[in-house]
Amino acid sequence: MKQIFLLLIILACKPLFAQKRTVNFYREQELLIPVEGGVSLSGTLTTPDSRDSNHLVAVIVAGSGPTDRDGNQAGIIYPNTYRFLAHDLAQKGVSVFRYDKRGVAASARAGSKEYKLTFDNYIQDLVACISYLRERYHFRRAILIGHSEGALISFIAGKKAQADGYIAIGAPGSPIDTILLGQIKERMPLLSAKAGTILSKLRNKETVDSVPRELTALFRHDVQPFLMTMMAYDPSREIAAIDAPVLIIQGDNDLQIKMAETDKLIKAKPAAMTAIIQHMNHVLKISEQDNNRNIQLYNSPATPISAAIAEHINVFIRKNNFVK
Repeated sequence: MKQIFLLLIILACKPLFAQKRTVNFYREQELLIPVEGGVSLSGTLTTPDSRDSNHLVAVIVAGSGPTDRDGNQAGIIYPNTYRFLAHDLAQKGVSVFRYDKRGVAASARAGSKEYKLTFDNYIQDLVACISYLRERYHFRRAILIGHSEGALISFIAGKKAQADGYIAIGAPGSPIDTILLGQIKERMPLLSAKAGTILSKLRNKETVDSVPRELTALFRHDVQPFLMTMMAYDPSREIAAIDAPVLIIQGDNDLQIKMAETDKLIKAKPAAMTAIIQHMNHVLKISEQDNNRNIQLYNSPATPISAAIAEHINVFIRKNNFVK
């Protein structure tokens, strides 16, 4: 699997099982959702005990790299970000579905050949998840919570699936090649010219055979089809085309997505609700202005995420009458 935003920071940085009651305010159920290619994605549906079963479901769409349903990457980071978010929202009466993306964790068999994986696969998979939840569980409304790269996936898939609302957290406002080149210029300036050449070729649908060793994780041959397809989409253009309520959330201590990127989304969608959370980093945890501590929180599974996220989402849900 690819690692796009995160690796630069870290290195240069049909239900199958019975419902399980975890605590007294929600239940969790494992689902297998059929997707294109005759394979299935594995995920967890968290439902509050007080929920009216046919109201609202929020779908968490994971960020870049081999990120699983809980927001973790095996052997790389372990923040439990999405697990915390699902449980925080369940406490507020919201059902949440989170899933292992194609090729990751329990969905590994759905994307075993990396060179065949495209960004459009992720879009189609999310559309399939939304349809499944509506048809099998009769949810009246669906909102999408896209984190980082997941926000772009949700913008595009949501329009296809007629999602009722969108929440973008730590999301870029520029195309992926602009984001990557900016990160490389900041952290590997001597490689920026070569990276620019590689990205230019990929944008023109040309494969690149010679990649510097330091950039192999980002631009190795098998990941190039994914990057080519992702470059076709501009987050600011996609969010501007959304005809539904939008909430943009950003932490002011995010080392991966700067406020300038958030500003691009806000400019593209001026009607969106916005929330800037003080001291929040990219994995949604509170960190003072200390980069070492910030990165340590990527591997702090017991540290909760900012409580303000669920509060802002709850206000967004109530304001737009997604639940009665």
